[in-house]
Amino acid sequence: MLASESSFHPGETVRIKAGAFSAFIGRIERVDDENLTLEVRVTIFGRAHPVNIKQQDAEKIKLTNSSYPFDNNFNRN
Repeated sequence: MLASESSFHPGETVRIKAGAFSAFIGRIERVDDENLTLEVRVTIFGRAHPVNIKQQDAEKIKLTNSSYPFDNNFNRN
């Protein structure tokens, strides 16, 4: 793996470790390796919203269920 490549990839599930969205779980939508940020979709009040966080503020997790618990929210336009 090259030093500039991220260990995060779109579609992965992460827990946000710091900031206003600490403890939220979301799905990575976009990875910006240049700025070391992620766009993560989190569910707030039943609706999916994109939030931008630093890569260092995210940790990959594996859910025990077979799918993301809020998949219906990710299909909304």
